[in-house]
Order: sequence, then structure tokens, then C-alpha cells
Amino acid sequence: MIWGHCIQFCTQHDVLNNRLFEMIYAFHMPFFMAVSGYLYYFSIHKRSLQDLISSRIKQLLVPFLIWSLFFLMVFRWGLSHSPIQWVKNYIYNLPFFFWFIWSLLICSFCNIIINKLFKDSLIAYFLLFLIIVLLPNDLGFFYIKYMIPYFFAGYLVHKYALRTNNIVFISSFVVFVAMWYFWKSEYYIYTTLMATKVQDLKGMYNDCYRYIAGFAGILTFMALVKKLPNSKVFEILGRNTLGIYFISSFFNPYLYLLALHYDPILYNFIYTPFLTATIIAVCVGLSILINKSKVVNEYLLGGR
Repeated sequence: MIWGHCIQFCTQHDVLNNRLFEMIYAFHMPFFMAVSGYLYYFSIHKRSLQDLISSRIKQLLVPFLIWSLFFLMVFRWGLSHSPIQWVKNYIYNLPFFFWFIWSLLICSFCNIIINKLFKDSLIAYFLLFLIIVLLPNDLGFFYIKYMIPYFFAGYLVHKYALRTNNIVFISSFVVFVAMWYFWKSEYYIYTTLMATKVQDLKGMYNDCYRYIAGFAGILTFMALVKKLPNSKVFEILGRNTLGIYFISSFFNPYLYLLALHYDPILYNFIYTPFLTATIIAVCVGLSILINKSKVVNEYLLGGR
């Protein structure tokens, strides 16, 4: 995610056709959402309905609201002319500041409903997905429509203990490479949003394309990750993912100031990876500092 943001914001060059940027954005947020769904299986089967809701509020909603407030204060303070207008601006922008967390909250609550009321019925998952994808895109809801099948898929893969094999990996790899090769700027969720009507055949095609590319990319990346050796670095990153996500977002509006020279090789594989590592190191360091205070950690990182 951070590497993709660095590629996107560190130059004045149009990067929508950057091949590395296309590959990252074809699957990276779907991957994070699928992993979130996979891990949520542990919580949903160990806790009561009340505990599940309260934990989501504490771990995600409270930090989300506070970091969104910080973001508005830092970058949008001068856009409001009155306290009432400022509050309206805050509420309106909530789904956009940290949209992944907002989507994760909604996906989690949908998963809780189906688990507790419909006993994890596959039909219920499918019907809820159909209902959600046809809702309007207002207030950033297109993000939720894009993310929810990946969360459901991750959860169900864990529930049914599904496993991949070499055939699945090779097939996914071939599909992902082919879809990456034919990727167009209209397949980004940020450029065309999501279709809201069945009659919108072009929009439905774009949605299906990005869904398939996302799933193929997830399966390919997961197979590659399994081959990596265990590392203390991955453990540290895993413990501080929420802090990395929130804190790194404050760098993005300033990355334009770098205006790095756009040489595809140097830019993609030298400049932006170095900057990515630097930002991650700063974010991890700040997350560790936040963790030292129990109260601050509870409010900013959900007590993680």
C-alpha cells in the first residue's frame, strides 16, 4: 500500500499506466481485506454478539474517528467557515479519509449479522452481496461494494479450511498476469467507481474484471508469501499494521513536494522503495511510542 502511494504521489507524471502501479493496485487492498476476513474468523466464533460489536467499536471505530479528526484538522481546517460547517465537513469526509477501516467496519458487521442470524448460510452471504453491490455509490459506499466479497471470501476460506495447491497457484498466476497485461485505467475503483444498475453493462464488466483480478492476485501472492522464510520484520509489521496505515496517510499530501524525476526503472525500484522503507520505519517507531501509553494506545490504536 505504502509503495503504491509513493509511486502515485512522488511525481507529477501520470502513473495510472505505470505497470508496477497497475499490478499493486489490482490486488493489494483486496488482499488486505481477505486477510482481515480470514483472521476475523477467530473472533466471531469465540465471542458473543455484544462482545463482537463492542470490540469493533473499540478496536476500529474509535481510532477511525479520532484519526479522521486529526486528518481534517491538519489538511482541511481552512476549508470550513463556521463550526457547524466544519462538523458537516468532518462527517461528510469520514468514509474517505481512511476508507479501508470504514469498509472493514461495515464488512465486519455484515459478517456478524449473517453468522448470528443466518448461521453462516452461503445463500445469505450471496444475497447480501447482491444487495450491497446494487446500492448507490454515495458517501464512499463504492469502497464497501468493492471490498465486501474479499472479506467474506477470507472468512469462508478459514471456516471451511480451504487449501490451495500447485494447480490453483499456476491457474491464478496465469489469470492474474493476463489481466494485469490487459489492465486499463478504467478498472481502477478510483476512476470509475462501481456500477449501480444491472443495465450498466460496461460498469458491470469493469466490476467483474477488478473482482477477478483481485482474487487471482490474492491467490498468487499468498502462494508466494508462503515460500518466504519467517522473519522478525514481518512480525513487527504485523503487530503495527493499524498504526502504519493511519500514520502513513499523513505523508501522502506531502509526497508531491518531492517531485521525483520519473525514470521508470529508477523511480519504481530505487527511489520509491527507499522512501517506502523510510516511511514504514517512521510509522513503526511512532506506533511503538503510542503503545507505551495504555490510554493513548486504546484511543489511537484500539488497544493493540
